[in-house]
Amino acid sequence: MTATVGVIIRNHEGYVMGACPYPLGRIGDPTTTEAKACLHAVIFGEEMGFRDLVVKGDSLTVIKKLKSNSVDRSHMPLQL
Repeated sequence: MTATVGVIIRNHEGYVMGACPYPLGRIGDPTTTEAKACLHAVIFGEEMGFRDLVVKGDSLTVIKKLKSNSVDRSHMPLQL
């Protein structure tokens, strides 16, 4: 019941520019895992100096929340 996220950063030609695993420990549900994976991907891209990012994932719930302009009042503890 533990999760590990793998982040891969590619350039516009598809070449790998960086990769990093992030152990997340015990997480109760897949949506939280996907949300934390997205957060780690953005942080990793920023740390590598990229200013324009395209984040891809397979959780429709997380993608819809990220694209929404409405205020999200849900709570997710962020332990990085």
